Amino acid sequence: RRSESAQFEARRKALQQEMSENVLKLTKQLAQLQTEKDAVELKLNAQESELRALAERQCQSDRLRAAWQTEAERVGGECERAKRLLKEREAERDRAFLEKEEIRRLAHAQRLRADVVDERERAMRTGVPIQQQ
Repeated sequence: RRSESAQFEARRKALQQEMSENVLKLTKQLAQLQTEKDAVELKLNAQESELRALAERQCQSDRLRAAWQTEAERVGGECERAKRLLKEREAERDRAFLEKEEIRRLAHAQRLRADVVDERERAMRTGVPIQQQ
C-alpha cells in the first residue's frame, strides 16, 4: 500500500508539475497573444483614424470641387456675356467709323461745292471767267 501511495503521490506530483508547466506556458502564450492583440488594436485604431481623416478630406474635396464648378460656370457665363458685349461694342465702333467716314466724305463734298460757289461768286464780282479743270 505504501508503494501504491508513493506511486500515486509521485504521479500526482508529476501531474502537478506538468500542469504548472502547462499553466506557465499558457500564461506566457496568453501574455504574448494579449500583446499581439493590443498591437493589432492599436494599428486598427490608427487605420480607422486615417480612414476617417481621408473620408473628411474627400468630403472637403467634394465641397471644394462643387464650389469651383459653380464658380467656373458663373465665370463662363460672365465670359459669354463679355464676348457678346464686345461684339456689340465692335459693331457700334464699326458703325461709328462708317458714319464718321460718311460725314467726312459729305464734308469734303460740301467744301468742294463751297469752293465752286466761292469761285463763281468771285468770278461774278471780278468778271474773270471760271477756269474749268
